[in-house]
Amino acid sequence: MKNIKLTVAVFCAMGAFAMAGGDIAPVEPVEEIPVVVSSDAGFYVGLAYAAVHNEVAISNGRYGDVDYHGYMLQAGYKFNPYIAVEARYWDTKDDKITTTHPTGGTRTLDAQFDAWGVYLKPMYPVTEALDVYVLLGWGHQDSQHGPYNPKDSSFSWGGGASYSLTENISVFADYVRIYDDTAIKGNVNPFGEIIDVDVESSSWNIGLSYKF
Repeated sequence: MKNIKLTVAVFCAMGAFAMAGGDIAPVEPVEEIPVVVSSDAGFYVGLAYAAVHNEVAISNGRYGDVDYHGYMLQAGYKFNPYIAVEARYWDTKDDKITTTHPTGGTRTLDAQFDAWGVYLKPMYPVTEALDVYVLLGWGHQDSQHGPYNPKDSSFSWGGGASYSLTENISVFADYVRIYDDTAIKGNVNPFGEIIDVDVESSSWNIGLSYKF
């Protein structure tokens, strides 16, 4: 009798489980949606106002400096939020430079200036819109001061910050030491003097960049 009751109980339990099983939806695997990360890579170009300061020290004792006003063009490629490469070109309006000599007095000469540079540009995103950066590379200046044309290349460096106004447009401000070296060594000038000419060229730049 006990065996019959146990058998009936087992069949009832199996029937209840079968009926309940019809109402249980099969468990489907969860499909993971890949997260798309913006690469932030691309080409960019820019235009800036440039305030260039050029200092000249001649070994015959003359010294002078001149402040130029002009523009700076930039073109670069941003690999990711932390690194880019960039090329720059500066051009300025012609000006005058007044040189002084301890005993020879002052002289005013016509002055011209343009320059270019190529840079590695490490960056750090402070916020989603604000980046700070440094520029490390090679700069070439071509300046004309009366009879002297001290054009030469040297290590060039700088630093600044940029702020994104939109996805494509940003404003930036930076300082660049374009050139700092002896541009003329042992040259004979039109007055028969053997001279060296040391030049220090730097620029403050404020402008806009557009990223494609």
